[in-house]
Amino acid sequence: EELLNKFLTCIKESGDVNQAVELVQIAAGFCLPETPKLIQRVQQEFELSEQQ
Repeated sequence: EELLNKFLTCIKESGDVNQAVELVQIAAGFCLPETPKLIQRVQQEFELSEQQ
């Protein structure tokens, strides 16, 4: 969980929404238990389009 949060913090600093979405997709693909928290954080910290 800590590693995913560090990744997301770095992604947020770069402002790359697509990378944030990709990180969520990777976490979901591996059925990681942290995925729901990661989704919530991405939704709160990034401006997502309808498609994302």
